[in-house]
Amino acid sequence: TDSSSIQNSAMAMPWPGLDAWWTTPAQMKIESEELLGAWADSLGNAVVVASADAFQPRLEAVLQRPPRRDIVLPLKPVEGGGWICGNAWLDLAWSSKTKLHWITADGRVSVWVRLNPNEPELDEANEADEQPDEQAPLPVRKESGEK
Repeated sequence: TDSSSIQNSAMAMPWPGLDAWWTTPAQMKIESEELLGAWADSLGNAVVVASADAFQPRLEAVLQRPPRRDIVLPLKPVEGGGWICGNAWLDLAWSSKTKLHWITADGRVSVWVRLNPNEPELDEANEADEQPDEQAPLPVRKESGEK
């Protein structure tokens, strides 16, 4: 088998998760909240996933690699707990909550790694730090003649 026939057969295969040979049925589901935050991808981009709308769960990924302009890609949920980001599908068989494997129809792969895997825990800790403490009494300055 030559490389051109392999490429042609790979391009003719369905999207990952839809009976493709390189993936297995999804064992997990990735929720929208688990996508939020900072990631680094295998293509050298910093990736930030945030909600694009305060009233609806509409996510977008911003890929940053200066000096290039930022690339903004929509993230859309698909049946079964998967996601589409731009032209790539999330391969749930290879993904976890800290590492996401995205595959395009022509077989290209991009792997995102969460930069701060404990992000939700840190958010809770930061909220606790922001709570006002009871005001401690200020030290009283004594005059030089006082004891």
